[in-house]
Amino acid sequence: MDGGAGAVSDLVRQVSSMLDSVVWVGADAQRFHQDWHGQFLPQLQGATDALQQNSAVLKRRADIQEQASQG
Repeated sequence: MDGGAGAVSDLVRQVSSMLDSVVWVGADAQRFHQDWHGQFLPQLQGATDALQQNSAVLKRRADIQEQASQG
């Protein structure tokens, strides 16, 4: 899950970087930029956060199971 969170985060950085470096004008460009910053980016950041949180929970559970099997 950590790897997935990192992959999503990398993808977000790449798309954001491309959007900042590409000259794209017009209604479609404006709409995509608004959608990216207003909808897509926050959703992807939320997905990244959820993956990281779930990863931490799974690691804690695995540690508890390992400790129980050793005891």
